[in-house]
Amino acid sequence: MSIRDRLTFGEEEPTVGPPLGGEPEVEGEEGRNRLFIIIVVGLAGLLVCGLLSIGGYMLFIKPGADQSAIATREAVAQRATLIAQQATSTPTPTATLPALPTAPPTATPTATPTQAATNTPVVPPTETPVPGAPTPTPTWGGGTPDTGIGGLGAALLAAGLAVVVFVVRKVRLAH
Repeated sequence: MSIRDRLTFGEEEPTVGPPLGGEPEVEGEEGRNRLFIIIVVGLAGLLVCGLLSIGGYMLFIKPGADQSAIATREAVAQRATLIAQQATSTPTPTATLPALPTAPPTATPTATPTQAATNTPVVPPTETPVPGAPTPTPTWGGGTPDTGIGGLGAALLAAGLAVVVFVVRKVRLAH
């Protein structure tokens, strides 16, 4: 039923050519197909944009981040090597002249600094495993923990989605 049928109240008018708008009317199934094609083209464009974004990330951003990570790892390794060398090196004795006798120092009164309390955490000592001792095994309730929505929640969610699918289909076919 077109808009002309509604306005004429059932009186038939002969129509020659396209309606007043200049374009032919789109009847039921053709209009749905056109909308479907528009939606498909939009989704395909979104997919292409996503693929281009992933490709741009892989070509431009990721190599720079990899180089930065490699440089950071090399700097950390050099610093660790330097610290290890300093810790293992032994000082070499140097010859020094005997000290000349000096006058005993005179005691001058100085203020003794008070030690401020610090918020340093105390780590309790851990047990060292004894070779040959049995390894302790963790114990738990023997099932999966209660996380997520559970079996009943998943079933209700599936039923709700099925209802939505049927309602949308009926509404679409009604128009």
